[in-house]
Amino acid sequence: MPHFDTSTALALLGKTIQADLTLKDAPYLENYRGRVVGVALTVEDEPPYFLVRNPAEPQRFPEELLWSDIHSLQVIDDEAVASET
Repeated sequence: MPHFDTSTALALLGKTIQADLTLKDAPYLENYRGRVVGVALTVEDEPPYFLVRNPAEPQRFPEELLWSDIHSLQVIDDEAVASET
């Protein structure tokens, strides 16, 4: 499970990521790909999260990706993403 702090989270801004997510009710890892468009460093009782958008399906509002749900994460080269579409 990756560890994020302010500097590592902010370094992901604008990057396209591929993440394996551990979800509460699923016995398997969910695969997610998106572009990090924001970081929410929340207050005491709220978990921090990334704001992400799917570059292949743009939407008006980004989705929340909780740091605690991320099992693994890697940055994907934007050229590789463009060649898949």
